[in-house]
Amino acid sequence: MKKITVLAIVFIIAAFTNVNAAEFKGYLSDVICGTTGIEPYGNDLTVNPGKNTIETMRTPACAAAGYGIFIYNNNYKRYIFHKFDKAGSDMAKKQIVDVYDQNDNVAIIVDGTPLDDGSIKVSRIMLDKSFRLKGEGVKKMWENE
Repeated sequence: MKKITVLAIVFIIAAFTNVNAAEFKGYLSDVICGTTGIEPYGNDLTVNPGKNTIETMRTPACAAAGYGIFIYNNNYKRYIFHKFDKAGSDMAKKQIVDVYDQNDNVAIIVDGTPLDDGSIKVSRIMLDKSFRLKGEGVKKMWENE
């Protein structure tokens, strides 16, 4: 009987800790470009976040600032930037920025919990090949998969 009670408590705790968990689809960006909405070549990332390059995201200043995601917002008819928590920024760097040759159009899927300040507490991050803007970002990594 104790085992059943303990398992029930564990499931209840797990259910309440993931109440706000969600899946987000959008484009990876460093915090500097994300918060300004403009990448170094002058492209408006709130309209076309796929223009931000992974090369830019690898620069020391951008990497140190951390990462986040541009998500399309129907109310504003543009992309809105959401910063990742420290663990999420570390995941983005180690699992995407440091790994892939793809330069632009870095579409991602993020599992996480939205926080009150508009940022996201990330539990998982991965590339999303189905969400890329048409005709852009065709690099080696897409051809080989």
